[in-house]
Amino acid sequence: MPPHILLLGAHGKIALKLLPLLLSRSWSVTALIRDSSQTPAILATRPPSATGTLDVLVDSLDAIRTTADATRVLEKSRADWVVWAAGAGGKGGPERTNAVDRDAAIAFARASAASGQVKKFLLISALSVRRHPAPWWSAEGAATVKKSADSLAV
Repeated sequence: MPPHILLLGAHGKIALKLLPLLLSRSWSVTALIRDSSQTPAILATRPPSATGTLDVLVDSLDAIRTTADATRVLEKSRADWVVWAAGAGGKGGPERTNAVDRDAAIAFARASAASGQVKKFLLISALSVRRHPAPWWSAEGAATVKKSADSLAV
């Protein structure tokens, strides 16, 4: 049975490129967008020959504060794979960036791990993925990144 994917941040540049590829594989996708006006752009990504199903779910990642909030979205989608292609995109300042890029991403990762239904979680975004601190980081910055990373280990 083909996977059912919850695509978070479905109106973003990467997600809009990814959608037709997923649908062409006969995979089902629930595309999460924050505004219903984005629906036509999502539906337009569907290749004519695609056999996968495409559903649109309107909900805001700005509202995802807890694992319970993320679980609510997971339950609506009934997805067994989650793809995080979302981000604040530099809009709304550091508070919004942290709320979406960090807090909502963590909530979805934890909710997915706890769900028993989600088999795969793919995160397409990271401020920093490295084994060692960057040479230009301060000791305080490196400690902050390490503390955040250590708290996320599942």
